[in-house]
Amino acid sequence: MSVRTDARPGIFLVTMSCLVLGACSSGESSSSEASGSSGGRPVVELIDEAISAVDEHFSATSEFYEINATSDGVNLFVSTTIDGGLPGVVQARYTASDGLVVADDALPSDGAVFRGDAVDFDPDTIIDGAIEQLSTAQPRVFVITAGSVAGNSGVEPDRSRVTYRLVMESQRGGRLVVFLGRDGTILGSDVLD
Repeated sequence: MSVRTDARPGIFLVTMSCLVLGACSSGESSSSEASGSSGGRPVVELIDEAISAVDEHFSATSEFYEINATSDGVNLFVSTTIDGGLPGVVQARYTASDGLVVADDALPSDGAVFRGDAVDFDPDTIIDGAIEQLSTAQPRVFVITAGSVAGNSGVEPDRSRVTYRLVMESQRGGRLVVFLGRDGTILGSDVLD
């Protein structure tokens, strides 16, 4: 089996992984699917199920480079090892209709990872505040990546910390990243080029 690349997770840490993984996708995606812009909210309520499915598939507590949700599914970039014990990434996709589909091959990777059990938010409220406050913009992609620890350079990263981001698109096509606390509090924002 192979995984379709239906979202734009390359906004953050796994840009190169996503571009390379796109080469192993099966089937064609429309441009609206590729941007996660089919009109609906990101399916954040499926993230917990998706993490559990990955854990079950690999028979272990998994670590991730990134997890993102679009309107039609959850993309998971799972940390693994490849030949020689080097770090790698394998892409998985979870949808309500198809369940978990995992890419055939892992690719070399690098970067901070986080444990699946570090993901802790209320799916009913995590993006509501941003949607209410930015009512003229549409939510496109909800992204979870490893959190940073101030002053922690040169030591083992804390795999229990994550950051939550919501990519929103204005009616004029501009994109904004909204940084969220686990309770949905807006921590800041940044404009995407």
